[in-house]
Amino acid sequence: MRQYTAENLVIHPGSSLDLDVVIEVTPEDAGWDTINFQVRRLLAGRAWSFQTDGHELALVMLGGTVDVDSNRGQWQGVGKEQGGAGVELVDEANYRYLSLQFKDDVLVGATSIGWTDHVGALRGLVQTQAPLGEWKARLLADPTQFMAAYLGTAQKAA
Repeated sequence: MRQYTAENLVIHPGSSLDLDVVIEVTPEDAGWDTINFQVRRLLAGRAWSFQTDGHELALVMLGGTVDVDSNRGQWQGVGKEQGGAGVELVDEANYRYLSLQFKDDVLVGATSIGWTDHVGALRGLVQTQAPLGEWKARLLADPTQFMAAYLGTAQKAA
């Protein structure tokens, strides 16, 4: 099993030959078996095409909207601006990133990099589609309060 150190744990941007790729992590880079990861920047009007070769692909919108055309369906205008709100928190000093996406008062998406405590609460909020009520405004002000929001909404539901 690969031994992780402070030097090999952080993958720095700029290693890809594709100018649209901000950062890329391959299984070889990370010591993983199968997962590939990319952050891509697409300018307005640009297209990106990819063959998954039978593997799954997850699209995480960090901003803007996209049209998706796949063998599983077509979706227009997918993204944060589609009737929703979002908040991002970047902690560059500690290499952490947190993004929450809302539709009405429901958390519909979350990206957590480096924040590992209580990530199950994020998943629970997204999967249960529990109405957040007053917690939405609190999370927009401070997205790190997702565990408190999870407990607060779970207590209301009980």
